[in-house]
Amino acid sequence: MTWNKAVKKLDAGVAALIKKRDGYVCITCKSRCRGRNRHAGHFRKRGMFATRFNLENVNLQCARCNKWLHGNEGVYAVELDKKYGQGTAGALVFLSGRKVKWPTSYLLRLIEAAKKGIAAYEKEYKDLFRKCLN
Repeated sequence: MTWNKAVKKLDAGVAALIKKRDGYVCITCKSRCRGRNRHAGHFRKRGMFATRFNLENVNLQCARCNKWLHGNEGVYAVELDKKYGQGTAGALVFLSGRKVKWPTSYLLRLIEAAKKGIAAYEKEYKDLFRKCLN
């Protein structure tokens, strides 16, 4: 599998995990969302690979907040700190500035871990992310 295809497949796997974890309530506006209105919204945008696959950085958002309000970032930051603890949003902002190169082999491992569920994914992610930083 090419690197680009692996990224796309992992994006889909992460989105499925987020939708299962977060249910139907938008993190930013608290509206209930269904079907195509359910997005896996990234606090730090997808182009920032240091946080792209981080499950704290990706949460359920409605299409309005994610697409039309460009993530509704100010509210998103406040809600991240409520959900994961004070300083989470700031830590993600800092982390997103790091340069990270995900080898295809790591992406494939994360794809497999995502199929096993959140706990397996988070364990594999932490291990591989440390290796990417070195």
